[in-house]
Amino acid sequence: MGGRANAHAESLVELEKESTSGIEFAGVCDCDEAKRRSAEKVWGERSGHKIETYDDMRRVLDDDSIDAVTFATPNHWHSLITIWAAQHGKHVYVEKPMSHDVVEGRVCVEAQKKYGVVIQHGTQRRSDARFAGLHEALKTGKLPRLKIAYG
Repeated sequence: MGGRANAHAESLVELEKESTSGIEFAGVCDCDEAKRRSAEKVWGERSGHKIETYDDMRRVLDDDSIDAVTFATPNHWHSLITIWAAQHGKHVYVEKPMSHDVVEGRVCVEAQKKYGVVIQHGTQRRSDARFAGLHEALKTGKLPRLKIAYG
């Protein structure tokens, strides 16, 4: 329950409050007990209801009341945990990178097809409204031709 996971929680709580379709922010998972307890308090208060806490993602996947999961785990977990979630019939939002190589990515795609779930790969900047129109502005000449960029 670090930076990106808390950003996920914030988005889910906002979505729950705006939703008329019964979306519920159900809980958090972290193997670190201090982070888990802190997240339980913070996100329980912000959501306005008790949330579940899990110390192992496998318990989340075993919970039939959970329909969808988001992952902000260390990178080496992204492919495997996405495949596990698909096998359990859970829809998935997973942070970048989806995989360490093309083979892992293809296995995730095959899991999505086989289990009929939605898997979304996070690339925050691509859908951020502050950046979404830049490519079109460059293409149409609204912005001058880009000659060099530093990062």
